[in-house]
Amino acid sequence: MDDWTTRFARDGYAIVPGLLSDSDLLDATRLVNSLVHRHRHGDLGVRIESVSIGEVSRQHPQRNPGVASETEACAAEPYIIGNLAALDHRFACLIGNARIWHNVAMVMARPVSDLVFHFGNITRKP
Repeated sequence: MDDWTTRFARDGYAIVPGLLSDSDLLDATRLVNSLVHRHRHGDLGVRIESVSIGEVSRQHPQRNPGVASETEACAAEPYIIGNLAALDHRFACLIGNARIWHNVAMVMARPVSDLVFHFGNITRKP
């Protein structure tokens, strides 16, 4: 774990292999796919919490060169979806996974009682 703590201090993130079980990863994939589907099909609750690839490409064309921001496909394709737990309560269950909190505490060299979940989102790249 010390290696992960060092990487986190240096890079601002750490990859912890095996943190989630195959079942957890499958659940997370299904949850993400569900929100992407809802965004693509115009679910207003999801759209309010989202930024489309079209929007971000119009605002920052240098970030996504070659992406035609004015197309309908780009308007319907989510780039960022926020407020995950409010959009689907199952994200709260995933985020509350004890293994995650235990490993985050170890990586940050802090007790679990010092940790606070502040923000989480899905970011997708074109």
